[in-house]
Amino acid sequence: MVETLKRVRKLGLPDAAQTYPLAQPTFGMRFPRFSKQRLERLSQWLLDKWKAKHTDPSPEYKSHLEQRKTLPVMAEEVQQEILRKVSENDVLVVRANTGSGKTTQIPQIILDEALSHGKGASCHIAISQPRRISATSVARRVAKERDEPLGESVGYLVRFDSVIPRRSGSLLFCTAGVLLKSLQSHHEMLTTFSHIIIDEVHERSLITDCTLTLLRDLICERKSQQLPYPKLLLMSATISSRGFADYLTGSRYGVQLRSAEIDIGGSLFPVKTHYLHDFLPALEARRGKDPEFLKLLSPARKDDPTGPYIQHELDFSQTIIAKTQTVAVQGIDQASLDEAEQEGDDDDDEPEALVSDSREDPGALASPIGLIAATIFHVLKESTSGDILVFLVGWNDIERTAELLESHPAMKQKLGEGKEIRLFKLHSSLTETNERVFDEIPAGCRRLVLATNIAETSITLPDVEHVIDTGKIRQRFFNEQSGLDTFPARWISKSNRQQREGRAGRVRPGNYYGLFSRERAESFDESTPAEITRVDLTEAALDLKASPIVTTVRDFFQRTPTPPKPEAVEYALQYLHRLGALTIDERITPLGRVLARTPVHPSMMRAALMGVLFQCLEPMLVIACLEIDTPMFASNTGGNKVPASRKLFAADSESDLIADVNAFRKCEAALRSMDIETVGSLAQDHFISTSVVKYMLKVARQLCDELHLAGLLPALDPDQSVFASIPAHLNKHTGCVPLLKALSMNLYNSDLALRKGRLLQSFTTSSGAKSLISHRGVNFLAKQEESVRKLRRPNDLLSYITRRQDTETPTISWLGHTSMMQVQVDHPAFKPDAVVKIISEFRKALERFCTLALTDLDKTAAAARQVGLGGNAGGGLAAPWTHPVLIPEQDQQQDRRPMSLISQELRDSFVHGLVKTLEADAVALRELFARNALEVEQRRLQSEADRREHEATKLRLQQTG
Repeated sequence: MVETLKRVRKLGLPDAAQTYPLAQPTFGMRFPRFSKQRLERLSQWLLDKWKAKHTDPSPEYKSHLEQRKTLPVMAEEVQQEILRKVSENDVLVVRANTGSGKTTQIPQIILDEALSHGKGASCHIAISQPRRISATSVARRVAKERDEPLGESVGYLVRFDSVIPRRSGSLLFCTAGVLLKSLQSHHEMLTTFSHIIIDEVHERSLITDCTLTLLRDLICERKSQQLPYPKLLLMSATISSRGFADYLTGSRYGVQLRSAEIDIGGSLFPVKTHYLHDFLPALEARRGKDPEFLKLLSPARKDDPTGPYIQHELDFSQTIIAKTQTVAVQGIDQASLDEAEQEGDDDDDEPEALVSDSREDPGALASPIGLIAATIFHVLKESTSGDILVFLVGWNDIERTAELLESHPAMKQKLGEGKEIRLFKLHSSLTETNERVFDEIPAGCRRLVLATNIAETSITLPDVEHVIDTGKIRQRFFNEQSGLDTFPARWISKSNRQQREGRAGRVRPGNYYGLFSRERAESFDESTPAEITRVDLTEAALDLKASPIVTTVRDFFQRTPTPPKPEAVEYALQYLHRLGALTIDERITPLGRVLARTPVHPSMMRAALMGVLFQCLEPMLVIACLEIDTPMFASNTGGNKVPASRKLFAADSESDLIADVNAFRKCEAALRSMDIETVGSLAQDHFISTSVVKYMLKVARQLCDELHLAGLLPALDPDQSVFASIPAHLNKHTGCVPLLKALSMNLYNSDLALRKGRLLQSFTTSSGAKSLISHRGVNFLAKQEESVRKLRRPNDLLSYITRRQDTETPTISWLGHTSMMQVQVDHPAFKPDAVVKIISEFRKALERFCTLALTDLDKTAAAARQVGLGGNAGGGLAAPWTHPVLIPEQDQQQDRRPMSLISQELRDSFVHGLVKTLEADAVALRELFARNALEVEQRRLQSEADRREHEATKLRLQQTG
């Protein structure tokens, strides 16, 4: 350590902490400005084009226009009311039923009004959609209706993809995330866009709530200063319009926004609703005649709970009916309950029997794959036309349902290209497949679409006549105490069910099949809770502090439509401080700037950045991609054999993280070389989930794409594995296990814990809380290990990251952790005061080194984004790679490399010194453990000898007595 400190100080590492100017954020959209004369010329040119199109319309445009006129929103009186209310107010809340045409037509109504009145150049409308498939598909649909190619008056902007429209007289569809990032980065967009439309507001995503808060504040501020600002439109089919109108018209900066509302009916054809008890008799009748159908409703597979699920729903229905009848007998009829509710009676007169908290019932929330397939067969038998849309919980259910259908004898002859049924899978991770579902199919062919809630809103599958709904959704919930996300399946709300049902009646009468009882549907909540009240706020807080907006995180979240819990906000702030992204007084650090430039969780990006900085990118990418809710070791198949398998891969590292890294390496290498035998062995013998490994490879590629966009990594070869494409110099220290442990300390919700007392699995954290080692972790002690472990070390110092992952680490904690606890460890490095002082100085040097290096990273990332076409929030416009400061200097183009605060020699010297120190410490620990183990063995042998001597003496005494 001493030699390293001397060397790096000589090379220019400061002795005192310093601050450096931060690069300004560059993500977002670019906003051109035109002179008044230029706008007038453009408006006239656009007017001439508009007149020509309507004077001599093409057959395609004429046909599309006739179809558009059939939509409720295109009625002349509705159009005039929309335009009048938009003109007279700052905010318009639009509630329009499914099938009204609000998403595709309202933006065009506003644009065409401006074009036809010679004001087209001043009309530039941004329309946010909740998902990328919504933004891209709606943009294509609108461009088709206008008989134009994408990029003329209609375009879209989503992560990693964009078709930008002309600069004026245009519609730009984007994701909600892109809109929020742009608002946070460029306030001038409020003068560039004449209208901002937020669609599907009822979903109440975290991004949408933050966007509404920001728009209200910024528009009120500009209005108070008499500056131009855009009109704001909120649209949805199920929105509670009064609540949003009241929120947006709240006073800010001494002004109020004017608001109006409009309700528009839909053009839905009648949809017949079938609940489980309505069509179950037909399924039962067929089961008696068809052995293969019998297998669907009575599956032998343990992972398909179809039989118990059906019985559970029938029992639930009977229970609710019985309790309702009991209430009526007691003199409380349903009519009086309804009347009391209408009068606003908040007393607790409603009997508990009528209230169902089915969300906590795991039996009801199972996925009956057999029932889903049987219902699909039933629909195919009962109908001869119309596409079928099936709402499932997640990707796993989509895959299992598809597998069951494709293997069933009745479907084998019908599914596939050139056959009567085309199977499509709609999921947020399947970009190309999502787009193909909109392609034309031959006459007489039917689509069978297996989808998550991605198909619930915005996107339109016009030929869908039959909807099969499992009634479930997977939602994210965050626990501030454990720092863990959970994704439980839950029953949907009534508004969700209404949206799903509405998918079936767009072009002709349809059918809705709910795979649950009518009583279950009546027990659903009215709406879904706002996402801001149940998710991790870390990313949102960091994005806010990276923007030019002057506010505190606490105040901002308190101003949102539904403020989150104070403890959730405090967790986000403390976590970002612990991560090194924010200071204690909410000032953003160089690391925070870099993390905020990427659309991934800060902990994941920090792991990748530390891998770049300390030249161990490959294992840090693996650690970054580990998902708590989807462990790589499949405990559901391995059971109690998983710990032994993990210990095998952990070797002598005593770390779950290292076990996962080693297991991933083995599996990734086998997948890359297409070694099917090894892949099968890893899955069968070691319980490694290959599907999780493949998912991690996708996430790793996304992280590397972000590093590339930030100018920190060359572009990956699409034909090569992610890990095979990493430059060798960034993997120089991948074999240093102590370094990986040290870097992992602050990535997640980590803490230090000390074993005290006689319970070997019980630890006390630095905050005083009690913690247990997971029985699936490599550091969990089996009974036969306890006697040896008791005497092996006088005290155990543990760094744990989650309840699933932990790492034993002594000196590493002094170097890698931000909070200390008083401990006594029998290790030479902790005895002399002089050595403790050296460690403390090295820690300070490490902090200064990281500050310098991360400031360089921030400058490099800023330069890379500026080279790109505006560097939008999601990396939608890929920036050319600018050579970063972390590439060896001999390989850099000096004229493109930003001025460095830290030299390559200083970086290499410090990292080399750190690695050398950690490895020496690891050797010392191993020697200490070996001595302790030897002492344990010697004491055991001595104890055994003493016992034998005692027994021999006792025997002699007995014989002589």
